Amino acid sequence: MAILLPRESLEQILYHFKDDKKTLHSCVLVNRFWCSTASSILYERPFKFLTNPSPKLIRTLISCLSQNSKGLLIQADVNPEIFDLPDPKLYYPSFIRYLNYESIYNSVFELFKEIYEKQIILKQKQNMFNYKYGINTKRLFTIELFKLIISSTPVIKHLILDIQHIQDVINGEFINFHNDIKSILSISNSKFCLSQIKKLEYGGIDDLENMNLLKNYCKEIKSLEINFCNRMTKSDIKTTATSSSSTYSNLINVNNDDNKFINNNNNNNNKSNNQIIIEDLINSQLGLKKIILRGRYENLGKLFSSIGTQIQSLTFLELFECYLNDKIITKIISKCLNLEILKFIECYGNTFFDKVISLNLNFKKLLRFEFKRNNLGSTDPLISIFKNSCESLKELIINQNVNRIVDSHSRHRARVDPILVKSIGLFCQNLFYLEIFITQNVIIQWYDTLKLLNNLKKLFITAIKDLSTNEEFWINTTINLPPSLSDLTILIGYDNFNNILSWVMGNCKINLEILQLLGSGLVDSKGIEHIVDYYYKFGSLKQLALNKYSYTLKREILLYVQDLFKVSFIGPIGISVEDRKHSSLNIC
Repeated sequence: MAILLPRESLEQILYHFKDDKKTLHSCVLVNRFWCSTASSILYERPFKFLTNPSPKLIRTLISCLSQNSKGLLIQADVNPEIFDLPDPKLYYPSFIRYLNYESIYNSVFELFKEIYEKQIILKQKQNMFNYKYGINTKRLFTIELFKLIISSTPVIKHLILDIQHIQDVINGEFINFHNDIKSILSISNSKFCLSQIKKLEYGGIDDLENMNLLKNYCKEIKSLEINFCNRMTKSDIKTTATSSSSTYSNLINVNNDDNKFINNNNNNNNKSNNQIIIEDLINSQLGLKKIILRGRYENLGKLFSSIGTQIQSLTFLELFECYLNDKIITKIISKCLNLEILKFIECYGNTFFDKVISLNLNFKKLLRFEFKRNNLGSTDPLISIFKNSCESLKELIINQNVNRIVDSHSRHRARVDPILVKSIGLFCQNLFYLEIFITQNVIIQWYDTLKLLNNLKKLFITAIKDLSTNEEFWINTTINLPPSLSDLTILIGYDNFNNILSWVMGNCKINLEILQLLGSGLVDSKGIEHIVDYYYKFGSLKQLALNKYSYTLKREILLYVQDLFKVSFIGPIGISVEDRKHSSLNIC
């Protein structure tokens, strides 16, 4: 009876399990009809399922290579044993919609390594030196697999050309990446296949002219992510301009009339050929909605001059570890009136917000604002953002600002601006979620702010070391928690959760459903006892989340709690964790 189900209906059912690799594999085994349907979903994003490079997946793709491709690779001294595979049951490349250069390259590397080690075990030393396993061979193999996929699939929706974590790139041995991109684009079907890319990720090489090669192929990108490589921050983008200073002066002296600004930037007929090459890719898009920029890049102002053409469609902007040193950056950001999500994470530029003070940051549609570990000078413009976004803002994350205040009693102690904390209560009363870093100098303003947040559902508190042992702080914080709150998260870097739980659980008068205890602090049986006492008093607690525990402690907690409420030992629940994949976190 299963085969009588229309294919379209089965696809819709199985698509609900697109992120469940195990279930899709089980569906493949039902029968031939289910196999083809489930495989089309399983192989739509095969690289998303990989935590490590997969020689097995590469072998599956190799089995679909044409004889011409195999002959080309054999001529390049690739070991012919790699092609000794049975014919595929399905033509898997036609299912792929998600393409990742790094994943294919690293998987090819592991396949070569596997073959090479096998030869050593079998003592086939005479074959070890007959075949090539170097960088050029791996790149050629990767390109041939790219050509196979692009020539086979009707459309690629998500393309990743981010090579920053390839070991050969880190070692400085991977050069002329533009040749790889040109080879990929030379495929006859590439014009059509790549024309419907919705998400593009590029990174690892700061010469953005490589990315610009896609400008004639990709016109409907909605999400663009660029990860700059910090090892190349001194490099300059090639320009066709005889002088870029005139371009900057024209862009900085934009008329204050918003409509005129937008029309001037969107008028393609008036574009000057003297502008930098990188803006052509962004300008060619019909409406970018999401832009993520990560890494230290000294020509960011030039890039923002191109982003200025997308200000009407842009709803998401994230700047991670960026050097914000140019006036044009503040000018463009202030004009993005349709932003719904705005993030500044670990950015620096001591005078950035000084340039913003004279601008009106009027983000009426802003839903989520993140400001974490930045060093951007005065935080006064944040108050302007709070005030102008008071009706729309639902999620706010204000974490530790890296600005330092030095006094006689501390060495570069981090402080939070008391006026900033007070303004959250005055202007952000519609908040649904708040994540905040609390220091000693703002606790009075913090108590007053909590009293005003009557719509708050989720609260994430990170406390400085001095406050982790401050009984008065925790009791007053608990007493002032809004009745609407159902999810409380506490993060401390010190082993003092037992006392905190005694103060919080003993004075809590609201019905919490989720309690999350994060950081390096342990919770032992005494701390769990305070939580259980709270449960018996209110009966509302449904889940406890921990991210640090020992095996013995885990057993004790589960025995103590039993079936009262769920306990999670895998960290935060319902909290977005920032992406830490940027090259600066991994490359010296």
